[in-house]
Amino acid sequence: MHMAFSPDFFKASRLDIAFFFSTLLFAAAEFFADSSFWLIENSRCFHYLGCNAGFLGYDIVVHFFGGVFEAMLVVWIGEKYLHLNILHNRFWKNALIIVMAVAFFAVIWELYEFILDNFAASFLNHIPPSFNQLAQPGNGDTIGDMIFGILGALTGVLALKAIVPHIFNRPQS
Repeated sequence: MHMAFSPDFFKASRLDIAFFFSTLLFAAAEFFADSSFWLIENSRCFHYLGCNAGFLGYDIVVHFFGGVFEAMLVVWIGEKYLHLNILHNRFWKNALIIVMAVAFFAVIWELYEFILDNFAASFLNHIPPSFNQLAQPGNGDTIGDMIFGILGALTGVLALKAIVPHIFNRPQS
């Protein structure tokens, strides 16, 4: 049985392209900033560059591009699966919903890091030799991660408004 693809199968919308590039940016940031191959883990960053994990820790780039990616993801899912769309017909409502969704993701991620560190210390008896080798080395790191994720979300909202403005200004029914 021969299966031919229709020409529409390969067409991508502007939103699809924006989502694809936000995914690439986030993946690149994750790979380059978090991979021990690139020598930028918390412990290596502290040792070689003198930076520490905190508000301006090494992973702000990851959290920033993560916020952009998550903002694009919320809109992309809503457009592809209309029954999951949580957006309205006003720009400010949509911007607030998107930023709140990304802030929720950030809180969940920081809770995950907290549980991971405490599980490793309590149940696996793994205490890292350096404070900076923890997934969540302190309050400054946690707040910095969340703020840069939200700044990424705001950047994602502005990019989406420029790329696909019809999503934010739907006619009222």
